[in-house]
Amino acid sequence: MVISDLDGTLLDDTCEIPGLNKEIIAQFRKQGGLFTLATGRNSYSVKRFARELDLDLPLIIYNGAKIVHAVSGEDIFSSCMDKRDIEQALELYREFPLDPIFFSEGTGYVFEFTDKVKIFQRRDGIRLALLENEADLMKREITKVLAIGESQYYPEFRRQFYEVRGCKGHLVQSEINFLEILPEGVNKGTAMKFLADSLGIKLNEIVCFGDNSNDAEMIQMAGLGVVMENAHEEIKAYADIIAPPNTASGVGIVIRDYFLNK
Repeated sequence: MVISDLDGTLLDDTCEIPGLNKEIIAQFRKQGGLFTLATGRNSYSVKRFARELDLDLPLIIYNGAKIVHAVSGEDIFSSCMDKRDIEQALELYREFPLDPIFFSEGTGYVFEFTDKVKIFQRRDGIRLALLENEADLMKREITKVLAIGESQYYPEFRRQFYEVRGCKGHLVQSEINFLEILPEGVNKGTAMKFLADSLGIKLNEIVCFGDNSNDAEMIQMAGLGVVMENAHEEIKAYADIIAPPNTASGVGIVIRDYFLNK
């Protein structure tokens, strides 16, 4: 089974799936290979890519906080954040120049439609709604929080979140300007194991593609970890194979060269 990240991995820099990737994945699946996605995006944002590839396996979304059926969108696995972590995060967002988006039941909720939030909404094509107040937020079950802002603030945010405030959620940088909070113990690797167990597949039978720190656990746990040439250097240390960059259809090239029957 092959599991691929989306942004910076399967998608090119225009957030589209290159034709070669589509062609090779179709051939791989025709030969009996299994293929699915593991992404930080929500179900609404990822479903068009699943349709393009005609996928039928469950999809790992929200960086592992949910697994959903590719066709129906039905939840197969779901985890929510601890309320205390959300309260502590709210206080930190008042101290740092970060714009948070709180995801619940397929919708992103914000306190303000800032320029950064609007750009994110256009890029991912997601539904966003305005929160009335913090009480409006706290009555919801939150799957994850994504904060948009300069990465120079992330180390101190991380220190305060864990060391000062004693929070338990999983902090992960999914893109250069995205810092996410996931439920405790949740990542793409744990979701991959859940999915593999449910399908009767061993971890050493899985190939994972990724490019960023939110892909680290699944790349390390998979039988073969493939990291894109455009990835951060620290993630390349986990790679069994370095693939050509996302702009050169690296996912398709590796599948073609290593896994297609000649």
